[in-house]
Amino acid sequence: MILRVLTILAWFVAAPRLASGQAGKPLVQITGLVRDSASGRAPTRTQVCAFADTGGFRPYPHCGHVDSLGSYHIDSVESGPRLLTVHCASLRAPYDHQLGYEHLIVRQANLHRDWIVRGELCDPRPIRHITATFSGYYARGFERSSFVPCQSDSWLIAGDSLGTDARKARAWASWSPTLSTYRWPSVPTDAFGMRSYFVRWRGTVTGPGHYGHLGGWVFEISVHSVLEVRAASGADCQ
Repeated sequence: MILRVLTILAWFVAAPRLASGQAGKPLVQITGLVRDSASGRAPTRTQVCAFADTGGFRPYPHCGHVDSLGSYHIDSVESGPRLLTVHCASLRAPYDHQLGYEHLIVRQANLHRDWIVRGELCDPRPIRHITATFSGYYARGFERSSFVPCQSDSWLIAGDSLGTDARKARAWASWSPTLSTYRWPSVPTDAFGMRSYFVRWRGTVTGPGHYGHLGGWVFEISVHSVLEVRAASGADCQ
């Protein structure tokens, strides 16, 4: 019992010192420029990230987006071994394309690192955000939350470069916290266990990119409010 009390007292004495040591660990900023080797411009949709270089599992990194001028900055990087990576969103695949990396030791001074990379595999399309009221068809089920707008409410433009593949003219639907418990009306399921609705709702469409399950949707819509829901029929968009 005495040993247990002494152990607890020792912890209370040491805890402030440990906390103080952690709080006093130096944090630095990493800045620099990223340029494409062919064009000399900043590669699109690119980030620079600083990982803890432990040789094993790497926890969530500190990252900085590369702006249109090629500049980036990463705040609050702890001292110690770090792995610095440059990566961009890929046009063809739902995962990032690595453009470069460097192992380094972060000490107590801010660092500057410039990069010359090959950005031809980076997605060149600008990301758009469109907030409006949309009508269309919504299908929900296992690993699916898909919204296809009526033609009159389509957000597609030529710069989205989707060709003639109508399957890409859809959005993965996600919900604001106030709609997370929304009670959908009961409708029959199809052969794949999906339920289809005609909806009219207000939300923000983001894209083009890779969204939803396995990155299979080119756009995402964050639904803010549901204005109308009913079972889908063939003439809803007319």
